[in-house]
Amino acid sequence: MKNIRSPTKPINTKAALKWVLQNENVHTTIPDCANYDHLEQDLALMADLKLTDDERNDLIPPEENLTSDVFCQQCHECVSQCPENLDIPTIMRSYMYAYGYQNLDLARRTIDLASLSDLPCKDCSSCLVSCSMNHNIRKKIIDIARIAGVSTGTVDRVIHHRTGVSEKTRIHVQGILEKYDYQPDILAGVLASNKSYKFLVCMPDSVNAHEFWKLPLRGVESALEEISLYDVNVDYLLFDQHSQRDFQKKMEDINCSDYDGMLFAPVFNDLSVKFMKKWEHCGIPIVLFNSYIEGSIPNSFVGQDSFQSGYLGGRIMSYGLEQGRDLLIVNLSLRKDNYNHIIKRERGFRSYFEEHGERVRNLVTLDINGGQYKRVAREIESKIEELDVAGIFVTNSRVYLVAQYLAERGLMNVRLLGYDLLSKSIDYLNREYIDFLISQSPEEQAFIGLKTLFNAVVMKQDVLKENLLPIDILTKENIQYYMKQT
Repeated sequence: MKNIRSPTKPINTKAALKWVLQNENVHTTIPDCANYDHLEQDLALMADLKLTDDERNDLIPPEENLTSDVFCQQCHECVSQCPENLDIPTIMRSYMYAYGYQNLDLARRTIDLASLSDLPCKDCSSCLVSCSMNHNIRKKIIDIARIAGVSTGTVDRVIHHRTGVSEKTRIHVQGILEKYDYQPDILAGVLASNKSYKFLVCMPDSVNAHEFWKLPLRGVESALEEISLYDVNVDYLLFDQHSQRDFQKKMEDINCSDYDGMLFAPVFNDLSVKFMKKWEHCGIPIVLFNSYIEGSIPNSFVGQDSFQSGYLGGRIMSYGLEQGRDLLIVNLSLRKDNYNHIIKRERGFRSYFEEHGERVRNLVTLDINGGQYKRVAREIESKIEELDVAGIFVTNSRVYLVAQYLAERGLMNVRLLGYDLLSKSIDYLNREYIDFLISQSPEEQAFIGLKTLFNAVVMKQDVLKENLLPIDILTKENIQYYMKQT
């Protein structure tokens, strides 16, 4: 619902919508939405319909005016009372569009239907019309009549500072815009412009049957469906996350001036910073997701707080942990230093146990480059034989490889914690070889990331510099409610 500007007491539209939704006599409500922000504001109210004390007070009408100063119930009782036979209901609707909705174009087109003269009510020393809602009809008619006869083209030229308008007309229209607190409808303007936009989505390719990077692609496609009314197209730059050479070659082949924005999941830190600076130099907006790169200045980042995620992992691991036993931190990536979020997760996990050091004897990091199962099994077995391992924290989505080793050895007394809702990991979670999974929501990250880029570039909106998503903890008992993400 839009904020209704009234010359008396403004209407708290959020409170009004809450009241309507709680009213058992109201079966359907249709709040007005001119853009996605209005829709999101309305949907957010559904989480908590309880009225605050301030909202209850705002719903009490002012004593001097028991109705909104802009609303006309269109009873038509006024028509027969006017000696000039003015179409007062139509005029009042125009007044509502101007003051209530700040939609000057609709107000002008509506008042033109009433065939209003430049000086209505000029021959009446007093108004004979008695409004059932106590509106000052004469005052409102004289007020709104100023926009009659002003063409849409003239208003558009004044708004966008174009030529072809006399100074007298410009001053007249500008006065009207200020009077009605006119705000342009960006949504309609974008649709009318017929401009096309092209974004680049740059992220690792899904290779070797690894599922993770298929999920962000689904998120991008879902976002494109949601903004399908607009001429937005996407090119994909999918690179081998294990090959800097492949990334660099594909990066060099891209001309940033061909695009209006980029959604980027960075991997190789130094090369990614170099890539981004090139785009920043071209003035192209960038939205990062999955991992934040230090030394970069993107327009926005969508993802999790990786350090806090690791710290939370430490707390989960500590529950019921016997004092004096050992823990493993397993990094299953080709080169850990290429993945900033993995480094931060390990730091967060370690930080928890540094603050609660009495709970664990040894906290050992095991960097296993690549994802070959035989090597993973060999390295894990070596540490289990050497140490008194009570739990293993895997810093990425390949936790299922460690779970496979535990399942083959029948080791159910080693607590295992890792990331993401991949089908293999879900299977081991249900079989209780994985105790907890932390969801990164990669599909949601990419969906929000592309929508953020759209809002920044197409809708010209200010966007959050950092959009941190919830850290969801999944177990065998609640995984079914998250299965849609797999």
